[in-house]
Amino acid sequence: MKNVTWLTFFYQNLAVVCASACPAWEDRPKVTNAKVAAERMQREFFQDRGPVFFTGLAVLCILFSLAVCSWSAELLVDDFEQGVRPEWEHRTFRNRSETRYEAVSVDGVMALRAESVSSASGYVMRIRIDPREYPVLEWRWKVENVLEKGDAGTKAGDDYPARVYVVFRDRGRLRSTVLNYIWANRLPQAEMIPSSYHRDAMMIAVRSGTDDVGQWKAERRDLRKDYRRAFGSEPPMIAAVAVMTDSDDTGEAAVAYYDFIRFLKAR
Repeated sequence: MKNVTWLTFFYQNLAVVCASACPAWEDRPKVTNAKVAAERMQREFFQDRGPVFFTGLAVLCILFSLAVCSWSAELLVDDFEQGVRPEWEHRTFRNRSETRYEAVSVDGVMALRAESVSSASGYVMRIRIDPREYPVLEWRWKVENVLEKGDAGTKAGDDYPARVYVVFRDRGRLRSTVLNYIWANRLPQAEMIPSSYHRDAMMIAVRSGTDDVGQWKAERRDLRKDYRRAFGSEPPMIAAVAVMTDSDDTGEAAVAYYDFIRFLKAR
C-alpha cells in the first residue's frame, strides 16, 4: 500500500473517531455563559465519550506505526543499545566449549562482545527477508586480535576472531546456502573460497590480517552481488543472520565486538 493511502486512511479514521466521540451538542440545553459551556463540554466529553476517543486513537496510532515500519528503508537486526534482543539464539556445538557473548559498553556505545578461548558457538537470529527488497547488509565490528594459526583453506585453521553469516533458504528446500563474511588471517581481503566444513557455505574475507585490529570498521555488502558470485544464481529468501567468534580448531583465543547490524533497501 502506498504511503499516501496509509496517510489518508489514518486521518480519515481519526476524523471518524473524533466525530464519534463528540456529544451531540445541538441536543443539549443552550448555555449563554461561555465558561459554563466549556466546563460542560469538557465534563461530558470525558465522562461519556472520552474512553471511546482514546481507545480509537490508540488503535489508529498502532496502525500508523505499523505503516511507517512498512515503509522503512532499513530493518534493524540489533544495535544492542537495550542489551541483547531475545530473538537471538545461542547456537552451540557438540563437544565444543562455548564462546561467551554479552552486551557491553565499549568506546561509548553498546555492542555485543564475544570472547572465545578454544571454543566455538554462535548467536543466530531467525528472520524472513526478501533480498530483492532488502539487498544490503551493514554492520560494525572490531577485533582485539587475529588468530596466528587461522587458515580459511583448512579445517585445522577454520577459526576467525569475527564472522557474520547470512543464511538463505526457500521454503521446501532441504539445504541452506550461506554467505560467511569473515575477518581472516591469511586469506587476502575480498577473496572468496568454499568453507572447509560445508559445501554450501562460501567464505568471503571482508577484512584480513592485523592492519585494522583494535579499530571499529563499518561494512556494507550487496547480498545479491555476493550471492551471484558465490553460487551463480539469484539468492532465495534470507532465513537467518548470525555472528560467531571461534577458536576451537586452532586452540587460541580471540575477542571481538559486533554492533549495528541491519538490512537496507537498495538506494
